[in-house]
Amino acid sequence: MPLLHDDTETIKSSIREIFKYLFDTYGNITDQMIHEERATLLQHQYIHDEPVANIFSKIHKNTTLAEAHGTPETDPQFISIGKPIHSNAHIFTDAIEKWNDKPDTDKTWNNFKKHFTAAQINYKVLAPPIPHQLLRYLVYGVRVLVTMLVLRLFWRSFTVMIRAEVSEVGC
Repeated sequence: MPLLHDDTETIKSSIREIFKYLFDTYGNITDQMIHEERATLLQHQYIHDEPVANIFSKIHKNTTLAEAHGTPETDPQFISIGKPIHSNAHIFTDAIEKWNDKPDTDKTWNNFKKHFTAAQINYKVLAPPIPHQLLRYLVYGVRVLVTMLVLRLFWRSFTVMIRAEVSEVGC
């Protein structure tokens, strides 16, 4: 596919067509690369305060790679990647069971994302704060306290210095 107009030598293709041409001509995604990327993705350890959308983004990145390879994935394949990641996070145990109980016609990728986003929101509303979040608040509180103490000490030193200056001048 020639990218330039014969007479004007200007680009006559869309950006999408240009990227497709460049990839088809110079790109090299192998089956092994897709397999390794998926294996890495399936080993992802979900952290409870991580937005569940991050998992969906990682899955999308993997499927974009597969699509560029010429082997686009389907909703069941997206779900087959996302389900083990969610299964490994104990906060989604009930959500996995509810997902499995859904009729097959409802098991679409969009419904999967909605279902687990709602499950995460529900967890955050009902769950007690996670200890590392409490630690984060404690560290923040200590920083504020230390800053206040430093400012107070600075202010006292400053006022003592000013009083000394004033008494030397004799005001």
